[in-house]
Amino acid sequence: MQQTTGKLSFAEVEEELKQQLGRSPSRVEMFDACFTDLNGDPSCAEVAAALGEMKEVQSKLPPGSRDSIGPSDSFAKVMGKDPHGRVRMVGLAITRMEEKVDVATILIANLQEKMQQNANNVSTARRPASPGQSSNSINLEHTFQRLDTVLLKSLFDSRKIVAKGYVRSVDPNQDVGGKRLGLNWCEVQISIPVEWDEDLIRPYSNLSTIGDAIGTCIAWPRHLVTNTDDQE
Repeated sequence: MQQTTGKLSFAEVEEELKQQLGRSPSRVEMFDACFTDLNGDPSCAEVAAALGEMKEVQSKLPPGSRDSIGPSDSFAKVMGKDPHGRVRMVGLAITRMEEKVDVATILIANLQEKMQQNANNVSTARRPASPGQSSNSINLEHTFQRLDTVLLKSLFDSRKIVAKGYVRSVDPNQDVGGKRLGLNWCEVQISIPVEWDEDLIRPYSNLSTIGDAIGTCIAWPRHLVTNTDDQE
């Protein structure tokens, strides 16, 4: 299949569509933008056939459905299951080698965090806490930038890393899954699930776990989001 985007990357196309639509595009919309010309004509017969099938599948979705990126979205139903460790048509996709390296990094970060937690517990026991001091203060004061690589912690055990992803927005008014993001929340695009069965804190339509949300933007409490640079 021949792309029609020239030198533009999937990430750049995705950002343009997001600005036009006011929301994150589906993979069908990404496929349409990347493999058709300015007149909307498919780049080849193969693209035309695939796009036709995708739009037919989309037409059968319940009214109001957003066809969010996932293993059972319209794109996947036509093009098949994504290769392990990669989400097609997503600008921030990862390769298998990157996944192996990143999982190792996460495991090391987990160990480092536990060691730091133990050290903090010893330090806290030796001195009284300041009035109003919070264990989450560092995370809340951290300024996240768009596309920062971050680790998501479990709501039930802040020592446990549940996923790795990329910050998309910290704007409280940002729409995420049809809801306002809100204060002290981050919009994060999941790239590597670690705890696949971990429940999403805010479920969206047919997404309920971290594993369901791979490649999708979700909301996560800011105090449970940590920059990977902080783990070094």
